Amino acid sequence: MIDLADIYLQTDPEKALVLINEMGDDKDWQLRKQVAGWLLQINKLEREQNYTAAIIILNQVKLPAYNQVKDFIALKKAALLEKAGDVKAAYDSLLVKFAKLPTDQLDTALELYGKKIGKDKVQVAKDIETMRNSTAVAAYPFELGLYTGNGKLNLKDLKGKVVFIKMS
Repeated sequence: MIDLADIYLQTDPEKALVLINEMGDDKDWQLRKQVAGWLLQINKLEREQNYTAAIIILNQVKLPAYNQVKDFIALKKAALLEKAGDVKAAYDSLLVKFAKLPTDQLDTALELYGKKIGKDKVQVAKDIETMRNSTAVAAYPFELGLYTGNGKLNLKDLKGKVVFIKMS
């Protein structure tokens, strides 16, 4: 039911609110109820072309830990920023989101907003790489015993290599 409610939040917040009200009062449903209310306000402000006020409300939206609307919220914010006349801010907001957790939807929108501010795919890719590099944190140096022998494996031994870590 959570996934259905999240789909409704994206397509019909009023319908989402009806479903959410039937589901109970635990914390996740209360948060979704707030999100539905905010989305209804945002949609009203958008229809009234009051994009700045809609963005202010959207910036207050707090989502449950598990949800299917993160990209929707980011894309909605970018669209509102564009309508408010700030395509660069729309691009930048998606760039930050995409650099952390890329999705196809964000990629498509990022390229679209990039094009609107005069960037091609190569420039967008460079912006993504720059964003990721600016927020990258060095891994803590470690040393692991090898299960195949008596040797040790250090972080510096892995420099420049692709590493797959399986957590058991």
